[in-house]
Amino acid sequence: SISFMFTPVPFRELVVHHGAGKIALAIIYLLGLIAFSGTLIATFSTLLRTIGEKYKNGQFAFALRNHYAILGSSMVTDIVLQIRKLHPQEDIVILTTGNIPELRKQVSLLVAPQDMRKIFFVQGRRDSFSDLRKINIWKANEVYISDEQNETMSDAVSVDSMNAIAQITKETSRTDKLTCHVSFKTQSTNRAFFFADVDKTIKE
Repeated sequence: SISFMFTPVPFRELVVHHGAGKIALAIIYLLGLIAFSGTLIATFSTLLRTIGEKYKNGQFAFALRNHYAILGSSMVTDIVLQIRKLHPQEDIVILTTGNIPELRKQVSLLVAPQDMRKIFFVQGRRDSFSDLRKINIWKANEVYISDEQNETMSDAVSVDSMNAIAQITKETSRTDKLTCHVSFKTQSTNRAFFFADVDKTIKE
């Protein structure tokens, strides 16, 4: 009988000593690189789409300061135009539970494209502590509070919003008063507000 002795040679050693092996290794390397690049591009594209969707729907928080905050959407276009006229260089952030793509479209019809870069939209409630913190409410120059479209109990929500702003402001190092402009739906609420239990941080 004939016996054979065979000593396995590692793949890396084979490709070093044989030209065909070098070519095979190069092909495998290139295929792997292409596959990896394709996966990386797909992942990056998905990430960009996700970021774009979040921005479009107001799901980002913005670290602003010395900005003007608009809470509620019912008077947003009028307030934006007023602020742009008085403070054309300052940032504006709009906190609303409304349809942000639609609001963005409405505002863009009235504001120059270069000014739209200084207007930010955030999805949230004006009486929510966490949502107010997302827009750095205590660092704002001024706050404009109105109601949302088709909102029930809007005046009560606006009063709660002011109290939340006052509480957040008290928890920070801010020493000057934060001016809040509020629009109520009813005259009775407007009169009652002056006797309401609203913190002196925002009410004299």
